[in-house]
Amino acid sequence: MARARMARRGFFFFYVTALGLVAHSLIIQLPMVLPLLLGMVAPMLLYMRLGLLWSLPALVIVMLPIWDGHIWIIAIAQFICTVVGLWLGVWSRSIVSIAFLLGTMALLSTVNLDMPWAMQWFCAFIQTSVLVFNQYAANMMLAITQTIEQRREQTLQSQLSGRIAVYSAIPAGLLVLLTLYGATVLDMSRLNLRAHQQATDVAHALQARLESYQAELELAANQRPLLQDTDLLRNLVKHHREFISALITDKHGNVTAFYKEFIDHDIAGDNVSFRPYFQVPKQTGLPVITDMFRGQQLGKDLIVAIAVPLLDEQGFAGVLEVSIAIERLTASFGEINAGPWQNFILLDGQGYKLWGTDASTALGQPANLQQLQLQPDKRLFSQSWLLSGAVPVLSNRGEHLLQQVQIAGTDWQLILYTEMEPTYWQYNTMTAITLILLGLSTLIVRHSAGQFVVGYTNTLSALVKLLRNLDVADAGPALPKLTTTSREFEQLQQSYLHLQRRIQQAVRELQQVLKEKTELSDELELRVQQRTRELATERDKANELAAVKTRFLANMSHELRTPLTVIQGYAEQLAATQQGDEPSRQLRALRDHSDFLLQIVNDILDSAKIEEGKLAINPEVFQLQQLLNELQQACQPLAERKGLRFELDLKKNLPEWIYSDSLRLRQILLNLLSNALKFTQQGFVRLTIRHEKQQLIIEVTDSGPGISAEQQVRIFQAFEQADVSTTRQFGGTGLGLFISRRLAELLGASLSLHSTLGFGSCFTLHLPLIELTADAIEHAKERVDQQQTELHEQWQGTLLLADDVDELRRLFKSMLAETGLTFFEASDGNQVLQTLQQQPVDLLLLDMHMPLLDGMGVLKQLAHSPVKPVVIAVTADVQTDVHQQILAAGAQQVLTKPLTRHALLQAVRPYVRQINESSAVATPNGLQTVTQSTVDPTNVFDELQLSYIESLPQQRVSLQQASTSELKALLHKIKGTAACLDFATLSQFAQAAETQLKQDPNSRPELAAIIDEMTKLLRQANIE
Repeated sequence: MARARMARRGFFFFYVTALGLVAHSLIIQLPMVLPLLLGMVAPMLLYMRLGLLWSLPALVIVMLPIWDGHIWIIAIAQFICTVVGLWLGVWSRSIVSIAFLLGTMALLSTVNLDMPWAMQWFCAFIQTSVLVFNQYAANMMLAITQTIEQRREQTLQSQLSGRIAVYSAIPAGLLVLLTLYGATVLDMSRLNLRAHQQATDVAHALQARLESYQAELELAANQRPLLQDTDLLRNLVKHHREFISALITDKHGNVTAFYKEFIDHDIAGDNVSFRPYFQVPKQTGLPVITDMFRGQQLGKDLIVAIAVPLLDEQGFAGVLEVSIAIERLTASFGEINAGPWQNFILLDGQGYKLWGTDASTALGQPANLQQLQLQPDKRLFSQSWLLSGAVPVLSNRGEHLLQQVQIAGTDWQLILYTEMEPTYWQYNTMTAITLILLGLSTLIVRHSAGQFVVGYTNTLSALVKLLRNLDVADAGPALPKLTTTSREFEQLQQSYLHLQRRIQQAVRELQQVLKEKTELSDELELRVQQRTRELATERDKANELAAVKTRFLANMSHELRTPLTVIQGYAEQLAATQQGDEPSRQLRALRDHSDFLLQIVNDILDSAKIEEGKLAINPEVFQLQQLLNELQQACQPLAERKGLRFELDLKKNLPEWIYSDSLRLRQILLNLLSNALKFTQQGFVRLTIRHEKQQLIIEVTDSGPGISAEQQVRIFQAFEQADVSTTRQFGGTGLGLFISRRLAELLGASLSLHSTLGFGSCFTLHLPLIELTADAIEHAKERVDQQQTELHEQWQGTLLLADDVDELRRLFKSMLAETGLTFFEASDGNQVLQTLQQQPVDLLLLDMHMPLLDGMGVLKQLAHSPVKPVVIAVTADVQTDVHQQILAAGAQQVLTKPLTRHALLQAVRPYVRQINESSAVATPNGLQTVTQSTVDPTNVFDELQLSYIESLPQQRVSLQQASTSELKALLHKIKGTAACLDFATLSQFAQAAETQLKQDPNSRPELAAIIDEMTKLLRQANIE
């Protein structure tokens, strides 16, 4: 999908850019004529349609045919103004256009100082009009690039008229540019041909005159034997007014004869071998017409010389030369008149002015063409296939059209330059008229397209209205009379009539079928209702039986765990004190069988939780190696007792830390390893772990008896084993693999089996892994270090647990059971004071809401008592002012329910460490104490939750019967106790009711939500 969209964008980019490139290729770049930059529509359109990244390359490409720098600047300014106008909105475009007009004027006045002020304004106005037209054209061309969503929001008339206008405007615009291009090129060619003809005619006239002078001189040279040299020279000078002197030299350049009117001085004998008119004929043997030079001995006239060689039998014998005065020569050109806006200038080979119709340079002075702005520069006008004749050549600033003609037989050059300002005005006017015609034609085409399309769209709208008003109940509206129609519209009307008849027939048939279906449905509904009642009765019986079974299993497991825990605790204590093999063997057998029985109870309880969907998964980041070490420590002794090899095969690249539920993963692997060790009589049990493709693959392989294919089908079902004899031989409930597979599914893993009867079994666990961040690993390390510290800390001291809720006292005691502290208990404030009188304690964990005497009353009594234990207050109130009151009353610290074990340990630790420095305190008789406990905190918490749920019926009755004052204390008790036992919803409802009662003590808070939540918990525990 993305590739196809990119291909469409690429095609649109190349198509639009190619049109812009063609448009700019039809531009003639003249210095004082700003072209129609219609090709700028391409980058503007691409910006509107595809964005800036697509439009910038198009801008560069369409400007490639243009080499004039200031036109580049104007084009870029047009693009920037378009972008800014679109960004600022519609109302800002007029301001942007005015800014563009002023900027273009400033640019033209800077880069073309010779352009008249009026022409600068005219060109700036034209370019501003081009900007407005290009923006309008780009918006109009968006009609062919609209998305499906945009088309859905437009009428068919708007779409069709827009597309017709676009498809007409593109060739029309190119045709207009081509016409303007051709007209400009042909007109320039006409001007160039006319100027070239003028310059050629003048050059030919001058050349004919010089050739006549040369021919006459050659004739005189041939007549030399017939006349005296002096007479010959006199006749030449007198024959032409332009000739002012003549001479004859010998072959060494010495003057042998000389004549000049009104000059008595004779230069006979002078040497002129240094003159070009002597050197060239001597070297080439040909006549020569020299460049201009100034006379020396006979005057300072500006003259040119014509000389022919004199020959004899020995070869070169000298030259015959006549001097022509420049003033007399150019006076004969007076009848040559240049056209309007034209001037001639005649230069010799050294660049000195011989003649000209302009007064910019005096005769005889060097003419600096660059200073006169007549330096040719062909880059200002390129070759075109429409040009006829020579390519027009403009001056370096484009102000003049130049014609340069070389005078044959000389180094002279005739230049005709034509002022181009009137021509540029003409071209700019043509550009403005073309732009106006193009804009008007575009508007006319779009309006005409709309008028053409509106008839068909109205017809289509009438047919759509007809379909919208289709009525299946009657004949429907009459067919409209179409003013604009076609064969397709007529066929659509007939199809409408046919469709209406078919729909009406179908409706009648459908109504009949629905009537029959309704009768059948009523009959089926009666049967379904009867069957539903029967099924509901059976379901209720099944649910009741399931609830009884689950409650029985949970209650029995709960009742069995407590005595088993006591048996295990006493067995461990007796094992530590007994001497002799037989007592030790008997205690070990007692402990093994109690462990086995406890495992069965745990399996039954886990199975019940799994079936009810209440088994929670608590993932965390933990060390994989630590888990493996625990598994090896648990399985290695059993393998050694049976004479088996326990192998731990760890592959390379195993992750150090993984994210999962370590407790449940350990339970799965212990189940698999225990089964393997149980059923394998000889050989090995191997635990293999490898890391592949973000998965941890764990295999438990044994060399046991194996499992048949038939047994593998049902081995993962509850209370199933491979063989009936297995239960009699090895014992067990058949829940281990069932629990393992369900736990694996909860972890997102999969557990599979591959086994062959007689060749062992292989259980494979595929555990998906996620990539852990450095912060997650660091937090896990800190947690492990903290747990290790808390696990191994052993404290000395006494702690009084004061709370009116028995479950909370048991919970707090289980949290601190492994610290080595000695515990005392009290259920109200009076018991706290009595206990402190009999046995001062180091710490007091004090609940602030207790019957008879609450926590604040105890703090007030202790303020006047010599006994000063460290008081850690526990409350469900979260208000800061309440905490400040408790601290002011004498408490050292305030904890908010619910409490976590870590928070409780952190609160007790600083005071216990200080107390450890004092000696141990003896426990008096009659006080309830607990020093250490071997009870699993997780199991204790489950038992406390169940015990609290069992007390909910009584609390529910108390809520309904309590007075307002009793209700406040009861709500506070429920809020704190439920929060500590992880019943968050019940705690929140109790807190809301307590807040309502505090705000209005005379009101009766709404208790329905609390009672409903209690009922829900009782049902989840299958107590109700």
